[in-house]
Amino acid sequence: MQLLKPHYHLYTGRHQLLSLLKPVEMNEYSRKNCLPTTRLDIIKSIIEWITDESSERKSVLWLYGLAGSGKSTLSTTIAWMMRDLYQLGAFFFFDRDIPERNPATLIRTLAYQLALFDARIGDVISKIVENTPRIAEMPLDFQITNLLSIKAMESVEWSGGPIVLVVDALDEPASNNHRKELLKALSKGFHNLPSFLRVVVVSRQESDIQHALGSHPAVHRYPLDIDSPINQDDIRRFIWHQLDQIRRENEHLACDWPSEDKITTLTRSAGGLFVWASTACLYIDGYDPNRRLMELITHQSEINSSEPFAQLDKLYKTGLESARYWNDLLFCSDFRDILGVILCARNPLSPSVIDSLLELPQNRTCCQTISRLGCVLHIGESDGIRILHPSFHDYLSSRCSLEPWFVDLQLHNRKLALCCIGLLNRTLHKNICGLTLQVPDSVKEKQLSSAVSYACRFWIEHVCFILDDMNDILDHIYQFLCQHLLHWMEVLAILKCHELTIQTLKNLLGWIQVS
Repeated sequence: MQLLKPHYHLYTGRHQLLSLLKPVEMNEYSRKNCLPTTRLDIIKSIIEWITDESSERKSVLWLYGLAGSGKSTLSTTIAWMMRDLYQLGAFFFFDRDIPERNPATLIRTLAYQLALFDARIGDVISKIVENTPRIAEMPLDFQITNLLSIKAMESVEWSGGPIVLVVDALDEPASNNHRKELLKALSKGFHNLPSFLRVVVVSRQESDIQHALGSHPAVHRYPLDIDSPINQDDIRRFIWHQLDQIRRENEHLACDWPSEDKITTLTRSAGGLFVWASTACLYIDGYDPNRRLMELITHQSEINSSEPFAQLDKLYKTGLESARYWNDLLFCSDFRDILGVILCARNPLSPSVIDSLLELPQNRTCCQTISRLGCVLHIGESDGIRILHPSFHDYLSSRCSLEPWFVDLQLHNRKLALCCIGLLNRTLHKNICGLTLQVPDSVKEKQLSSAVSYACRFWIEHVCFILDDMNDILDHIYQFLCQHLLHWMEVLAILKCHELTIQTLKNLLGWIQVS
């Protein structure tokens, strides 16, 4: 795919002004798009909506469906198609693993990317920022009114076809208050979008999003029908393609593997959910693909429920059961603690960081414990461990309460807060990096560990998520601050996160007052 080619180079002054919008790095290149032969009917409908110039045309399209129905893959495909046509003004997707991708950054990031897209729009937005240099800190309804409205763009003479903004996973922001403010701002702002803008919003059909967008006069609703014959056929094509790749990489598999009836069984088991098909194929792609295929088919045949997540939950259970020692209480405890960190962490953590936070011995490391979960986790030392799909997060934290791998988010967030404080108690001391007068050079001599950096940045955030049983944690906080307050502030300064000091202490004070 070609990169979106900017229509101009920002001169220094304009670039400095736009940098006040604090854009968020999106790294969308790691996201997958649809196979060329799938989802063609949906893509065609969305393209027709984008190119519609009739007076009845609505400026916003809301694409919604169940978790795992392929919404994010569709949004990425649309974004890449628009980028190839030089019509992608901005692409933003929320991610619960990346705290910076939150409601507060959406509007200003869209405005920044739009400013880079075209010189005329860039001139307008840079002047707005020059006149209101703290606009990135203003309420969201103020931002959308002053950056993306008809009035804000009234001087832009545009004749180059529609500019598309794609916003994916609107249901992901964890804070209901922040999402409430964003939905209120979007609902208001969507009434007054410039005629050349098209906004594609992608999410689950959550009640608050339904209330804000469901009957909005500027919003065209597009539900994903997971039961349609076309969707079933697309899933069949996807499964065949993935298993054909597995066959090509395993010489011992027969040339007609898997048989048509096996693909039909897998397609039926998917229940219309692409995430089931993707997870199943990752599970099959193991030491003995044919054995894993037969195990999966056998386990799925035991399901009698017609509920949309019954097949998916059974698949997750099958994958987790392969993780080994569920009769060993120590293994179960380690497993829950590790998955608890993965689910509660504010950004993806590497296995070594998790080992440090949990103080795991060498014979019970994170990698050893979760090594067989490649079908549901991306496990990397450099970019951390990430859950491959939000539905697995939901399964672990809410839909498997009777299983040994159930993760109580409140409990494990509390544990992670205590782990961060414990690590800092063991590690922090005066002049931890051995700084000399030549500060930049001396910092390079002794780098802080990733675990200490994470604990310093986020221990207060984890504390503020604790809602009950606070007395014990309050004692730990008091002792830590008495001994290490200045040491902690020194580390934040070294990490160039000193702006967090006052804000996080304010958050901690507010939490203490409430508790």
